[in-house]
Amino acid sequence: MKRLIRHFIFALALGLVLSACVFSNANVNLAYKPVEGSKSPLSTVKPLKIALVVEDQRPIAERESIGNKRNGYGSVTAQVKSNSDVLTVFSDALKTELGNNGHTVVADKEPLYDVMLRVQLKRYWTDSVIHFWDVELVGTINSDFVLGKRDGDKPILSQPGQGTFRESRQFVTDSAYENVLNGALSEFVRNFSRDPNIIKALQQAGQTATPM
Repeated sequence: MKRLIRHFIFALALGLVLSACVFSNANVNLAYKPVEGSKSPLSTVKPLKIALVVEDQRPIAERESIGNKRNGYGSVTAQVKSNSDVLTVFSDALKTELGNNGHTVVADKEPLYDVMLRVQLKRYWTDSVIHFWDVELVGTINSDFVLGKRDGDKPILSQPGQGTFRESRQFVTDSAYENVLNGALSEFVRNFSRDPNIIKALQQAGQTATPM
């Protein structure tokens, strides 16, 4: 009986905390933090000059915020918003990963480059699922990769990319949403830098690259 009472009190307290938090927007700081001194399979590719183009193809409804807060009934009560430009953070994460592995990233307007990497961001989002004892947060990033020599040419590679990060907490604060969104970004970059199709396509582009 005492155990049931403790569980009831805990559930009641959890409900009170959630009800106080779910009606205010969460403001988060998005950032990508690479592992110090870490290299990925991208470093096995001959150094390339890569024109990186990042396009925002998220639904219009998902550009003003990057997630939803929900109450215990599953209804959306507030939003998760980024303190910085989402596309800039996303683009900088890819630039950092490529640069840390020996490649030079340039704008697509520069006339000389070895390969163009076009990344079309489809989703950068977090949502919550409230269970009886905890709240599960899920961060998701979806994109399409198109890799080729020049615009208009047949792509060397065209495929989707994704990153997902999950976390369960009993009490959800703004930092929890921030953690899963940044976790999803780290996982996205990790998947990108270790994708065998991407590595192979970059190696193919490097066969005709101009020595740097």
